[in-house]
Amino acid sequence: MEKRDGGRDEQSLHTGHRDRMRAKFLQQGLEGFQEHEMLELALFYALPRVNTNEVAHRLLQRFGSLADVLNADYHALRDVKGMGESSAMLLMLIAQLSRQYRLSARKDLTLNTFDATCAYFRDVYLGETEERLRLACLNDHLRLISCGVVSEGAPSSVPVHMRRLVEYALQQKSELVVLAHNHPNGTAMPSPEDIAATQKIFNVLKSVGIRLVDHIIVAGEHAVSLKEYGAFSLLD
Repeated sequence: MEKRDGGRDEQSLHTGHRDRMRAKFLQQGLEGFQEHEMLELALFYALPRVNTNEVAHRLLQRFGSLADVLNADYHALRDVKGMGESSAMLLMLIAQLSRQYRLSARKDLTLNTFDATCAYFRDVYLGETEERLRLACLNDHLRLISCGVVSEGAPSSVPVHMRRLVEYALQQKSELVVLAHNHPNGTAMPSPEDIAATQKIFNVLKSVGIRLVDHIIVAGEHAVSLKEYGAFSLLD
């Protein structure tokens, strides 16, 4: 009788490799995993019959790093050979869950230092590819009450909805606020337009009894406090 092809043996090897990867993760977490192995493991759950090692390498070749893969948008992920709707959604979900986990772990946060404020907004903007202007409302002890999007786009590149910004602060009954926006494709250093927009916002808020404590600009893992940068010396 003719011997069958090696499909069954190949499938057994495939299953065995996945089982070993899962066992390794359960024993030690992601410690010791390389970036392609982290992606390979995650993709097991969206691509049950695909060699996810190859797909993981393609993703890293296309985007450059694990962070860049998780920051990629849906359509860019779908363009990578082997990726589909479920796998692209899974990677986007991982990035967003990571951001929400880090924010949830910061309950009862006090933004009373430049470092704490910058760290908070780095977490807020983790994985975001669109520019958004946010307003964090604080109580009298600089404890965070809430943080919400008040405009899409950086204040230097799109009109700031002053009324929405003021209404949000008043709804939260906050007299102390921190402004923040991100530069997804640039640096965190403020431009002259950023500083001019900050001055305008500062004056509008001051006119209704609200104090702008700081303005944070985030670009990836970098964040700059405009107050620490010296821009607020023109405002106080």
